[in-house]
Amino acid sequence: VWQSNDYPACQACGTDWPAEDLASDLDFELNLSYSSAYWQKNEHETSVHYIEKAKKSASAHKLNRVYQNISIHHLTLGDLNQSERFCLLALRIADKLYEQAVILNNYAVILLEQGKIDSALTICQENMKRTSGADMYHVRSNLYFILSRIYEAKGMYKEALDARRRE
Repeated sequence: VWQSNDYPACQACGTDWPAEDLASDLDFELNLSYSSAYWQKNEHETSVHYIEKAKKSASAHKLNRVYQNISIHHLTLGDLNQSERFCLLALRIADKLYEQAVILNNYAVILLEQGKIDSALTICQENMKRTSGADMYHVRSNLYFILSRIYEAKGMYKEALDARRRE
């Protein structure tokens, strides 16, 4: 679907970015939403069309959300290597704790799907520390769900159940 080298890794690469204004911001949000909606309806070609439109109207600080969506698209297609590539691109340019926490949760899921259970656990533990004390209850709820899957995969059923309860 997408290749990671089709997208710049960061603002420092020298690419000209579109001006941030209300119209382009609205255009970005709508196209990103349409992309997600069409993906959920399994209309992948239409979803790709809208993600490309979102990319064109994305300011530098929102490009990580495009990469996140592409990563999730590849994850659902079972292309875990591309999913990981785009997830790491998103993480590289995310500049807010909330965005980083969401991306790290997604990265843990990708690692879990790749069978890298210990690495997924390490990412979750790191993300738990990073979000401790922050007002991100839904992010932490998702984190506990991922932890429960990791503990179950490791045969640690008591810990899995505890994580599920904390979710």
